[in-house]
This record gives sequence, C-alpha cells and structure tokens, in this order.
Amino acid sequence: MSIGRCAAMLQQRSARTAVLAPWLLVLIAAIGLDAFAATAAPPKVERWLAVADAGAAARGRFFSLLQRAAPLCQTESIWTLGDPPFFVQPEPPRYDRAREIREIVQAEFGARPGEYVFTWAPTGTPFGKAGARRGDRLVAADSRRWNVLEELRNDAPTGTRPGGGETAQGAPAKADLGAAKTYRQVVAELSAELAVDRERRFILQRGEERIPVLVVASRVCPVGFNVVDSEYRYADASGNDVFVTLPLITSLDDDELTMVLAHELSHILLKHQRNDISFPWGGKLGTPIGALAQMAQNRELESYPLADNELIDSDRLTLWLLKGEQISPHAYLQFLDRMKGEDSIVPKATYARTRPLTPQRAAALREEAVLYDANRSFRLPRGVAQARLQEVVAVGRPTANAGGDAQADGASPAAGERAVSAPDFDRRPLRALGLERFQHYLTLKSPKAFFVFENSAWRFWSDTADPVGKGFAYCRREQKKCFLYAVDQSIVWQTDASRRIVTAEQWEGLSRASAGEAQTGSKEGAPAQPR
Repeated sequence: MSIGRCAAMLQQRSARTAVLAPWLLVLIAAIGLDAFAATAAPPKVERWLAVADAGAAARGRFFSLLQRAAPLCQTESIWTLGDPPFFVQPEPPRYDRAREIREIVQAEFGARPGEYVFTWAPTGTPFGKAGARRGDRLVAADSRRWNVLEELRNDAPTGTRPGGGETAQGAPAKADLGAAKTYRQVVAELSAELAVDRERRFILQRGEERIPVLVVASRVCPVGFNVVDSEYRYADASGNDVFVTLPLITSLDDDELTMVLAHELSHILLKHQRNDISFPWGGKLGTPIGALAQMAQNRELESYPLADNELIDSDRLTLWLLKGEQISPHAYLQFLDRMKGEDSIVPKATYARTRPLTPQRAAALREEAVLYDANRSFRLPRGVAQARLQEVVAVGRPTANAGGDAQADGASPAAGERAVSAPDFDRRPLRALGLERFQHYLTLKSPKAFFVFENSAWRFWSDTADPVGKGFAYCRREQKKCFLYAVDQSIVWQTDASRRIVTAEQWEGLSRASAGEAQTGSKEGAPAQPR
C-alpha cells in the first residue's frame, strides 16, 4: 500500500472512526510523516496503548489465518516477520501526537531513542513464536534486511540502520536502496530475500537481561488488519483491509474471534466490495422502503449489508478456513444465531446488521453442516478450486503427539515445542503460547473462565453470564475432556488429578462449600488463589 493511499484511507474514515492499524502508527511515528499523520482523527493519546494491547490477540489470530489463506491469495503471497515493533525516533517528532506517543512509549517501557519496543504482545506472530513479549526492547539485529518501515526511513544511498546503533555482530549496517522506492516495492524485495533465507537473529532486552532470539519468517496473504476504537460491535472488509471494532473483539472468545476474522478475510479473498451505494428501487428517506433501508444501514460505515449470495459464498470459504482451525460449521452457525439474537431494532452499527443471518444464509449454512457431518467437506465457493482449499486446510496441520491426540483449538504448540508429558502436565498444563493467552485472559472482564484440555489445548469465555457452564457445555458438545483452570482472577487448577474440576456441577458444589466455609472463617477446601 502506498503512503498516498494510506493517507486517503485515513481521510475517508477520519470523520467517523479512529482506525488503529499498528503498522500505520509505526509508520507515522517512525518516519515522521507529519502531514500524513495530520489527516487522521485518532483517539485520545492515553487510549493508544490500551487499545493496541487489547487488539493483540486479534492480530495473532489474523496472522494465523493469513498463513492459512496464502494458497488463495488473489495477489502474490509474501514472506514476512509480521508487524514490526514500535520504533522510538532518535529525535522528537515535529507532530504533537507522534511526539506524545513517543513519550508514552519511553515512559511505559523505558525505551531509548533508536530502540524498537513491543508495545503489544506479539502472540501468534514470528516474533511471538521466538519468545518476544510485550515490553521487550529489540536492541540489536543482524546485518540482513527485515523491516519494511526501516527501509523506508533509510531510503537513501547511504545511512545507518537504527535499532540501538548496532547489528548482532556489533557493526553498523548500511542501507543502499538507491532511488526512493514505494512501500510495495520494498515489501516485494524483502519478501524475496526472506523466501531464500527465512531466519533473522535479534537481541531482546528484557529488564537487565539480553536475550538472543531466532525469528523465522512466515508466508502470508498480504491483507491489512485494523482495530477500530468505536462504541459499536461490528466487523468490515474494505479494499484489502479487515476492520474489527474493539467492543466486538473484547466480547468474543478465541473461536468466535477466529470465525469473525475468517469471514471478513473471505470477503477480501473473494473480492467482494462493500455496498456503499443507495438503493435503485426507491429507497429514499420518508418512504417505507427507505425506512427499511435506513434500519439495515451501518450508520458508522454508511454502508449496507452485502447480498445473500456474497455472504453465502464467503461463509463457504470461511468454513474451509475454520476446518483448518478445527472449528465446526455447527459452532459457526450457533455463533451467528447468538449474534442475531443480541441485535436490537435501534439503527446502529452492529455485527448482525453488517453481516445479517438471513433465512437464505441460515438455510445454506445448515446444508453445509449436513455435508460436513456426512463426508467432512463443504461446497466450493465460486471461483475457488478444490485443490487450493485442501492446501488451506493442510497449512500448519497439527501432528499427533505421543499420546495420539492432535493439538486442537487455539493451542497448537509453537514450532519445535515438545508435547507435554503426564508429570509435566500435572505441574504445568499450559505451554508457552497458552501461558501468553492466559495473561491476556487476566486482562478481560469478568465473569470469565479458562479451560485446559488433555493435550494442553485451551479455551476461555469472558464478559458473559455463566462462563463455567458455557465452557463445560462446549466440552460435552465437542466430546473433549477438559479441566477448569481459572475462574475470574483465581486459578483453581490442582496438581492432584483427583481434585481437578471437570464438571459444572462440581464447581457449583465447591463454590457453595467455599461460601459456607468463608462465613465460618474456615479456608479448607476453598478454590486456589492465583499463583
């Protein structure tokens, strides 16, 4: 995407929403494009870190889907290390907002000028898989190119790369890009280099510790992802970008978030265009048809729902993507039914209004569920070959562990991470990625509950009535053995297998007993506190 197009995109949206695309914010603060940044209508500076952090899980899930969708890219797929960390400019930017963000990052993370810092958890991305965490500073990199935005900053015949002023070998790295190049050109160049040599070495600063890491590039479909700081819950796909609002992200569990992201990505892959036009058959204000049209309109986007045939085609591709993530069509239909039930007649931007579950769409999904039950397959979206869809399902397909159970849900282990043996599982049931997601879970609203499966997979429910009951209902429906790991902020996991909570009724009994004992001053048998 060219800088001019970025500016135009932000100008179009500035009157209605604040779009928080991480790479756009990095571009503004890192390159110092004062005139470009001034076209945006960003949220208050004090919300910037909070919103970026809250969207971290969605970015990780979306990156995983981009890897899965690489065989279907309408444009050529690319090799990438994912969103780069935030770069602290050596000199304070002229633009007030960029300067304020730089000061916030320096104060929050202790980052120095010329350093990169992870202002959000890079879960699910190459840096996250290599062990990078929120707050880590990237203080050294090897001499090979890795970051598009850094190359744009150094778009001159000579210059020294930032990043602590050194390479992994301790020598300055020179940029030699010649004449100025576009964003797309630099992306293509770095992708070609990463395709040949996928590994890059970095040094992370975590407190006083310097940690060498090896980051391995991934092949993805080059689609943008943006978090919208809106009061409404909806998702949208426009051009080559997916937009999801913060309230929608925080209201969904991991599987539901994956469903939303997969559906929006499917619209991009199938080249569906947002319906921004007025109705040609008399849909004017003051007429019955016009009133209905206004009710259906997403007022924040000034757009109308896509046609049923496009929603159905997108659903079919979504189901193929979800099959690779081991999410069933039944779960997808149940989610859409729930979202429809939560909609209101008040004309406002909602997910059910942007992506309505019409009778025709619901009937098509029920047919797909029947096909899936019969032969574990779906109909083909128009214009997509069966062989490509089989590639999509196979991307990152988990392998069986020593116990014969495939890794499932959101907990597929990072590359090279061994299966957890039985004794290890008793003491520490979550792997590194699961622990990262648990830290995210702790930031979510209550009521909430976190579950662990026998193979160290995990799922959680938050900001919902009876999360424990919903979790165990999911386990029964999917025929999975699961254990309650945490409720709200309290860890209830037990190393003794006989004391683990495996049913909703067991938890309710323990809760009643704990409440009674608390009244008598006894602590015996109370749920374990956070460790």
